[in-house]
Amino acid sequence: MIFRVDGPRGDVLPVTLSDVVGAVTSTHPSLQWFLGEFYGAGYTGVLYPGNRTYEDFTNDLASTRSLLTAEELSSVASATFDIYDVFLVGIRVGESVARYVGHNPVERFQTFASQHAVVAECVDSGFWRISIQDDRLAKKTVDLLAAIPGVVISEFSLPKV
Repeated sequence: MIFRVDGPRGDVLPVTLSDVVGAVTSTHPSLQWFLGEFYGAGYTGVLYPGNRTYEDFTNDLASTRSLLTAEELSSVASATFDIYDVFLVGIRVGESVARYVGHNPVERFQTFASQHAVVAECVDSGFWRISIQDDRLAKKTVDLLAAIPGVVISEFSLPKV
């Protein structure tokens, strides 16, 4: 199931990274998390996983493909106050992170969504696109996010590429 999370038309997106991370990690507690893209703003003086600053953490993301635990991902989310673009993938233990070489964001989303339990992407601070393979867990995640005031959730279809 793929769904889109928005705010009321023209308003600021009411869903934070912490909201999305809280919803997907509570419904998928055993997954490891890959941050394939992370552009935002972190609080000054707050340390990210590995006792790194925000700048060091984001620079390391570009050069490594390391996985985060749900706890580490939650600490990243709580230390981040604004998100522009995020590409987050939930990986089952023992799986390898999918590879995508290209520049088409729709193809990238489809590639990862077809191979992994959860894919969540924030696009230009405007909306979240989330894919969850298990429909029962997708419904629970939708219910958690729908409880946030001002959230608008709709089913989402990716365009053909």
